[in-house]
Amino acid sequence: MAIRNGPLWDKVLKIAVCLGLFLAFWGVQWVIPDFYQELFRLSLAGDVDGLINYISSFGIYAALISIFMITVTDMTGLPSIPFLTVNGAIFGLVPGLIISWVGEVLGTELSFVILRTVLRRQAIHVISRHHLRNQLDRYSRFRTLAAARSIPYIPNVPFTAIAAVSHLS
Repeated sequence: MAIRNGPLWDKVLKIAVCLGLFLAFWGVQWVIPDFYQELFRLSLAGDVDGLINYISSFGIYAALISIFMITVTDMTGLPSIPFLTVNGAIFGLVPGLIISWVGEVLGTELSFVILRTVLRRQAIHVISRHHLRNQLDRYSRFRTLAAARSIPYIPNVPFTAIAAVSHLS
């Protein structure tokens, strides 16, 4: 019996992805109760020194916190530049680049999975009404998306969304 291709599998996959995300965000809130409020306050204020002090306060877990923050910003489309700057200031150039790269990859991959599993049907419906899917598929090649993703200061979400609704594997 091929359960992996039916509507039941789609529902199970959507529920699993949503539950996993909820548990991850709730887990951070449970372990660090003021995390989201403090992060939001410092980010809105543009207080890079405050972000450096706040992230540094986590000691040996600062790298994990930095990876998590970049992952979340990539998933939501928020700018990650302040967190990339913080990584360079806290960890130095090479370790900061590695930590930032890991967060960027995780954020892009998770947003791709979410868009592909949870929101793909709705996105295809919207795109199909405007006859854009064929045009998007024509440009949705790995090389094209990789080049577009490498341009600094451009939000990653549009490119990830294009990849998620296209036929790109």
